[in-house]
Amino acid sequence: MNCLRAEYPATFAVVLRNLPNPPHELSDVNDYLSFMEVTVYGPLRAATGGKQVHLEFDGGTVREAIDALVERYPRAKPHLFGDDGRPEASVRVSVDGESAELEDPCPADASIGVHPAMRGG
Repeated sequence: MNCLRAEYPATFAVVLRNLPNPPHELSDVNDYLSFMEVTVYGPLRAATGGKQVHLEFDGGTVREAIDALVERYPRAKPHLFGDDGRPEASVRVSVDGESAELEDPCPADASIGVHPAMRGG
């Protein structure tokens, strides 16, 4: 949450003021907003604009987290999915530092790492 406050202080203040029951403590903000930290590697950095991004995510599966990443950063799609819409076999994802499969659970407050499909010849 500190990253949101640091990157967008004016927006953060407006969000807090407009909550139905504004939190009394900054730590209470997590009850209202769920952001996942995503670290991307290789060509995904150009698609997201940086090594780390934060996504609004309510929890679900690793696949749903990847879908949220692609929804927010559409240029990431060709690095993660084939022409048939299926995830590339060489895409690797970790959740809180542990290797994860697409059907594995992914909590809203997880930190994930995404290694895009490897290309070569």
